[in-house]
Amino acid sequence: MKKYEENEFASFRLENGILHIVYKENVNLFLGDAMKVVAQRLTFQQGKVYPILCNIRGLREISKEARGYFAVEGTLLINALAFVSKTPLSTIFTKIYINDISPFRIKMFTDERSALEFLHPFAQAASR
Repeated sequence: MKKYEENEFASFRLENGILHIVYKENVNLFLGDAMKVVAQRLTFQQGKVYPILCNIRGLREISKEARGYFAVEGTLLINALAFVSKTPLSTIFTKIYINDISPFRIKMFTDERSALEFLHPFAQAASR
């Protein structure tokens, strides 16, 4: 399995059983872009469930349609999700996932260390 991959919107890195998705700076996401990101993530995961650390600090804008896509189709093969950011956009993005009665745990963090601590038990569970 690959350990690193990227596209014009984000990079994907697998480290210690946690999938790190880091959005590039000043990214605007629309529905087609969200579909690309999710398709690439699912291919990268090769059918395996992972906890995801999603650093959305670089996101500048995300359309309503893209948010809806992430909240439904974008939840496949995830057992926990930690968003990392300090912006108002991240709060909105996180609430969309939480309000849609997600089948997994989701939390918002301002630092990666805390996010990784939250995800660690889920990485261990996924490796069993």
